[in-house]
Amino acid sequence: MDLLLPFLFADFMGKPAWIWLLFIAIVIALLAFDLGVLHQDDCEIGVRESLLLSAGYISVALLFGAWVWWYLGAPSDMDYCTGS
Repeated sequence: MDLLLPFLFADFMGKPAWIWLLFIAIVIALLAFDLGVLHQDDCEIGVRESLLLSAGYISVALLFGAWVWWYLGAPSDMDYCTGS
């Protein structure tokens, strides 16, 4: 435990490592949910399902952006939203 805490709070690209690990965990969880749960069968999806999935993923991205704004401030959120 004593070795893990310094790693989680170590500076990585200007932010603590635990924030990057959280982001990666969210991406992996969404991929596993999409590929493992939603698309178990091999068939085309309709327009309605495609729009609902897109709305869901956009909502998750906006919620994460809201958390970034709340936790790290407006400049970090602007970087996240614009991809810079």
